[in-house]
Amino acid sequence: MATPARNTKVQVLASRHLGRTTSSVSVILSLNNSGCNIEASTVCSNNVKLVRQVTGGFWADIYKGPFGRFAGGLQYSYTQKYGFNGIGGAPKRDENIFFTSLRYYPF
Repeated sequence: MATPARNTKVQVLASRHLGRTTSSVSVILSLNNSGCNIEASTVCSNNVKLVRQVTGGFWADIYKGPFGRFAGGLQYSYTQKYGFNGIGGAPKRDENIFFTSLRYYPF
């Protein structure tokens, strides 16, 4: 049995009747993603295909006077990371992150 060369790309095409819908799935055989959903696994290629992020936040003065300014801030970030499709599927990760900050600006 012949084995595929490294970085061989296999394409699987699927179509419905009358040719209305056609979808394509590419699998890169050298990428082993079988352990990407297991915590602390070393079997994950971790090749990033796409990263999307939405973030927002605000700053507000808590104190402003003769001794300086004390400000506080809050920020939220939502991040999605997609990996390339390989053996074991295509890994995807979603992260919700909250940041807080307190700052003092002297005089």
